[in-house]
This record gives sequence, structure tokens and C-alpha cells, in this order.
Amino acid sequence: MNKQEILRILEKIYDPEHPVSVVEMGIVGEDDIEIGDKVKVRFKPTSPFCPMGALIGVVIKYGLEKALNQEVDVEVKPGTHVNESMVNSMMKDRKRYEEIINRLISSGQIEKFVKL
Repeated sequence: MNKQEILRILEKIYDPEHPVSVVEMGIVGEDDIEIGDKVKVRFKPTSPFCPMGALIGVVIKYGLEKALNQEVDVEVKPGTHVNESMVNSMMKDRKRYEEIINRLISSGQIEKFVKL
């Protein structure tokens, strides 16, 4: 696995407010990906006050974990969102993350954001 493979997956993950991939929107780029024992991705919400910042992180995490069949660390790029610590905390809380994913799945919304 390399960064280009991760980027190809991310090109199929879309911003919740726009029909554009998180790569095309500049939310995630090659420099935001680390591959070690785990894949780690840092993302930059569309603005420091982006109301969808947490949801963007959730759909990135869901899409990557589904495609790679392994747990992935996703966090806000430092200094890019006013609620950075809250979003990062939520992304590390597996129970909260799974509750959000289950709501997105049951509402049929996840298919709009993740097109693997």
C-alpha cells in the first residue's frame, strides 16, 4: 500500500455539501497521508468554521476503513478548524463514531458521500 493507492480511495469520498471529492476540494492531499503500522490521514476542513468538519472526518474514516479493511486514524490538520480538539476527540471515540455511521447508513446518506 502506498500514498497513491490511498489517494485513489479518497477520490471516491465526497464532501457532504458538494458533489466533489475530498481530494479535488483540497481537503486531503498526498502530504496529509502517513503509512506506518496504521494509515493516518490529516484533513483540512473547507474553512476554520466549516459546520461539516466532523462529518468530513467521519466519512473519510469510514471510506478508508471500508476499502482497506483495517482501522485508520483520521484527524483534523492542526490549526485548520476552530473545533479541532473536539473533532479529533470524537474521531478517536469508536462508540461515538459508530453511532454516527449507523445513523448515516440507516438514513441512506452514506452512499452520497462514499462511492467505493
